[in-house]
Amino acid sequence: LSYNNMLFLTPSFRNDWTSTLPESNNTFQSYSIGGSFIFSEILNSDFLNYGKLRGSWGKSGNDAPVYATLTNFGGSSTSGDGFIQSITFPAYDTTSFERSGRGGNPNLVPETTKEFEVGIELTMLDRRLKFDATYYDKETTDQIVPIDAAPSSGFVQQFANIGRISNKGIELSLGVKPIKTENFNWDLNVNWTTYENVVEELVDGLESYTLNGFSSTSSRVIEGESYGAIYGSRFARDDSGNILIDDDGYPLAATTDGVVGDPIPDFLMGISNKFSYKNLSLSVL
Repeated sequence: LSYNNMLFLTPSFRNDWTSTLPESNNTFQSYSIGGSFIFSEILNSDFLNYGKLRGSWGKSGNDAPVYATLTNFGGSSTSGDGFIQSITFPAYDTTSFERSGRGGNPNLVPETTKEFEVGIELTMLDRRLKFDATYYDKETTDQIVPIDAAPSSGFVQQFANIGRISNKGIELSLGVKPIKTENFNWDLNVNWTTYENVVEELVDGLESYTLNGFSSTSSRVIEGESYGAIYGSRFARDDSGNILIDDDGYPLAATTDGVVGDPIPDFLMGISNKFSYKNLSLSVL
């Protein structure tokens, strides 16, 4: 939808059905609405060539991996000993199956993501200066992942809806054309980003979820920490955060593991230059 080539509105709606979720929760909706206002159309400015305000809000769903709600059986196998080869059934007119170590969860619900975004675009000085700014706020709930199951269940893992994760950030970009002649041009572009990706809450009974790593150090999902927080052994500290030292002058190890690092950077920044002379160009990052 548009009005006078200045106001734009774009709605959308979709309904999905999936066979990988329980029959009582096998449908979810995705919808959004976005709008923009090109305010430069009502201005008579030699300085501002183009100006636009934009905003959008949306909600989307996601289903589960195949067999997440059911416990399936697969062909069993026997390993060899160096002289006898391993066998995977069915083989030799014999069929054998074994139950998967990952149990099905018939109570899964769809994942849900909601996102809000606003921004502004400006082009100035005969299009030699461009600026773009964006703020976004996204929240995902009921992520479906395989987690460790209680040993008493007889399974190693089970799919579950694990919690709520937020992602907020700011993105800025600036484009400048310092030199513009008939044969030579210099384009300079700078972008800067900062964001937070926080695990707001986890389902009751789940202290953390391991994404990757080893027995000593791993990347985990932990409530109240950044997504992918680095978890492992650490130094013992006093109430002021100072490392405790033993009688020999060596730092003491804490009795329990904990968060030792944040994988989210304070900011990301990039600068690129492009030099053009007639039909030749050189880009430098």
